[in-house]
Amino acid sequence: MEKEELDYKRMLTSFMLILVYVYLLQPVGFIVTTILYLPLQMYVLAPDEKKTKKDIIQLAVISVIFTFVVFFLFRYGFKIILPAGIFTINL
Repeated sequence: MEKEELDYKRMLTSFMLILVYVYLLQPVGFIVTTILYLPLQMYVLAPDEKKTKKDIIQLAVISVIFTFVVFFLFRYGFKIILPAGIFTINL
């Protein structure tokens, strides 16, 4: 049985991205911070052969859609207001 090699660079990058995300969430807001965080995190975790320009655009589109779905689900489904940050959304 082969032992899988650990990828410390990806692990450290993911950890740093999470710290930055948590630090910026309150002052910048959920929508902006999450739209920036998600494609970066998905890019870091993606296999090397899935880092083409097409894949990066796909990650960005997925992050925008996912962010707004989660925002509206929490706002109107669970009645929980996520941090607005620099933008106030009155929807």
